[in-house]
Amino acid sequence: MIRIVSIGVGAGLVAALLFSVVTTGSPAGMILCYLAPLPILIVALGWTHLLGLLAACTGTVALSLLLRPNAGLAFAFGAALPAWAIAYVTLLGRRSGESGTSWYPTGRLLACVALVAAFVTMASLVTAGGGDYGVYHDRFERLVSAFIRLQAGLPVGHPLPPVAGIDGDTIVHAIVALAPAAFAGLLTAMFGANLWGAMKAVGISGRLPRPPLRPRSRKRPTSG
Repeated sequence: MIRIVSIGVGAGLVAALLFSVVTTGSPAGMILCYLAPLPILIVALGWTHLLGLLAACTGTVALSLLLRPNAGLAFAFGAALPAWAIAYVTLLGRRSGESGTSWYPTGRLLACVALVAAFVTMASLVTAGGGDYGVYHDRFERLVSAFIRLQAGLPVGHPLPPVAGIDGDTIVHAIVALAPAAFAGLLTAMFGANLWGAMKAVGISGRLPRPPLRPRSRKRPTSG
């Protein structure tokens, strides 16, 4: 029992460490941050979803104590709990007589990953705007405008330069409007890649209860 619990605690600490390296601001830190859900997915798929939940709670508490509570909340809702939820759905199945267990279909599982990514995106928007989308929109618009001026070497308050004949303000509005969808797509790819990697790792060890993810093959009609 102690050994099993230590696996969950260790996975949570590793996930928290991977998440915390984003504070370095380096490209390598960003890549490692995207791997934060992987340890939680591995223990949840290889042992039990309860152990994955223990790992999520351990990492949240560790980051809250060592860094600050906001870091723990960001880890919990941005990586840990989404990873646990995805692992839980992955392990859903029901007995189907002599054919064994009927696992949650791959297509629905991928749709669940997309829904989790959308939830994380919405939570991020609410947090950034203090619950007001208008506040988020204004803050992000100012941030994008400042970044463009910085890259163009323009002083604060200077009109934005046009790009390819398109007004600079129009470009900023388009970026702000498309950012949530782009972020959700990035998170979907990130969670999907982590799930695939976790299933590969657990499958090699022989602890994966369900078969690897494969698209459902369609039976061709027989002639004659």
